[in-house]
Amino acid sequence: MKNNNNALIISILVGCFAIALAIIFYAIKSAPTTVPTQAPGVEVQKPIEISVDDDAVLGDPDAPITLVEFSDYNCSYCKRHFTNTLPLIKEKYIDTGKVKMVFRDAAYFGESSIALANAASCAQEIGGDEAYYEIHSAIFKGNKDLNNLISLGTEYGLDNEKFNNCVKNNERLQEVLKDSQDARAYGVNGTPGFFINGVQVSGAVPFQNFEQIIENQLSQLNN
Repeated sequence: MKNNNNALIISILVGCFAIALAIIFYAIKSAPTTVPTQAPGVEVQKPIEISVDDDAVLGDPDAPITLVEFSDYNCSYCKRHFTNTLPLIKEKYIDTGKVKMVFRDAAYFGESSIALANAASCAQEIGGDEAYYEIHSAIFKGNKDLNNLISLGTEYGLDNEKFNNCVKNNERLQEVLKDSQDARAYGVNGTPGFFINGVQVSGAVPFQNFEQIIENQLSQLNN
């Protein structure tokens, strides 16, 4: 009789356990599922304030969106961005007055990178932003010989003596080092690094990544 009672108690406990499991399973299955709103692969982050310093502007200075690029002239990924992605950004957004670009140096690859950045900065100091982007483009297209860049500067209307002295004496060194220091302070640990109205984009990502963020920001501005 005692054995029968024990068996009955065990049966009741097993039944209760089974019912409890069924209730838990139903509750989990019925719980609402939260779906993230951002597109796959796009990290939602809070914009931060980025200084453009006194660096060269490409595009309309009054454009509503500012794209700040931190790059190194000896960085292969930076060249890839310059060759493949920047022309698309320029055509769709810079040339249409929606975006202005500001290039700032992140001269992380040593003395050659610093010297090339100094040369471009000298061009801006002497001939303004247009001259800067002429030398800037020449460097990314493979012209990294300082003497050749000085000769090119004359073609772009730069005073040869002033440009030569500025390049050879590293007269813009402090400006280059300040840019690089700012880049690290903003969390740019590798190049290229970008900020679109303060939203950080890391690496030589495809045009579509820039397009999505820019379109989203333009939409917010129009609301």
